[in-house]
Amino acid sequence: MRRLIRCLAYSAACSLLIAGIAGFAGRAPEVAVAQFSGHGGGRPGPPGHAHSHRHPHQHVHRHVHPHPHNHPHSHPHPHQCGPLHIFLPHHGFKPLHATNAQLLAHGFPPRPAKSRKLALRLWRQIIVHARKFDRPHPACGTGNRSTVYSGNWSGRVVPRSYYGNAPFTAAQAEWVQPAVAGHPHDRNYNRAPAVSLWVGVGVRYLMQAGVDSISTARPRYKFWTEDFPQKMVWEGPAIGAGQIAFVYVRNVGSNQAYYFLENVTTGVYSAFTNPLPYVGADAANFVLERPNGRYLPFFRALNVWDSYFWQHRTSYQLTSVSNRWIMTSDCTVHGTVLARPSDVAGGQFSQTWMHSRPFANSC
Repeated sequence: MRRLIRCLAYSAACSLLIAGIAGFAGRAPEVAVAQFSGHGGGRPGPPGHAHSHRHPHQHVHRHVHPHPHNHPHSHPHPHQCGPLHIFLPHHGFKPLHATNAQLLAHGFPPRPAKSRKLALRLWRQIIVHARKFDRPHPACGTGNRSTVYSGNWSGRVVPRSYYGNAPFTAAQAEWVQPAVAGHPHDRNYNRAPAVSLWVGVGVRYLMQAGVDSISTARPRYKFWTEDFPQKMVWEGPAIGAGQIAFVYVRNVGSNQAYYFLENVTTGVYSAFTNPLPYVGADAANFVLERPNGRYLPFFRALNVWDSYFWQHRTSYQLTSVSNRWIMTSDCTVHGTVLARPSDVAGGQFSQTWMHSRPFANSC
């Protein structure tokens, strides 16, 4: 767990960065290159397969166990590896014509307002493709999704101070799951090198879900959920390299997290609630991570789109008015860049693999 944030951004953005993420004592990295640009407009959709750069690296894994009893909004209870409630589909239910209350009751994400034409179009694509329900078959993970040292994140992080300080309650995004090469010496998917893509809400406590591309001897691709600092849970529909993943997470109150996980390519989805004893609300996160302190496997440049976050019923499209996190080898601006996010336009940004040979952990 990071005790101190180093402001390693460009000097013009340093004061903004400190103000925006003061108190980040959780799972975010210490490399923060803040970049603030105007709102953009763009077309959503999967990227072309532009090649990035090359090579692997590694870190030391550390654990810190926060004390949830000290958190005013947390009511911990024993970790449960399995859903509290599964939203089984009802015969004849037509989500495209349902109210938001009906959608939520049947396990679907809420419909955007008619005035938000892009968001509504993307929502329709998700709903139309959700043709087959898959019951989650949870498998308890052996670790936390995020490591608790710096240098492991690349992506966009939105502090709630940028949006009036109201707590964040939900987030979503969509991407093409990247292919990775196999690693002959790694057979345990809980510990193998991986490219982990996820969205979440929180900082010290973090509700999140995503998909890993795992470099086991035979590469594996798996959905997962987590309420950090609890262990993560592998659950959700089957997915493979090159298929489109959609992830929506929401704090629905009563210490429960709702997850809608869809393989858009196959039309298979899962919808369920899990316990949420650790409640976080201080940031919305759109992240690429190297879990377990291992090297970051090669992936082609990938696109993240349909990126939104919520403060209760109010939704916002992700923009470049967010903190830009760059993954480097030594957790400083002077280290070798391992992965870098782009600016944001139309709720979409790219993640680029840069350089990933083994690096000693000097964070």
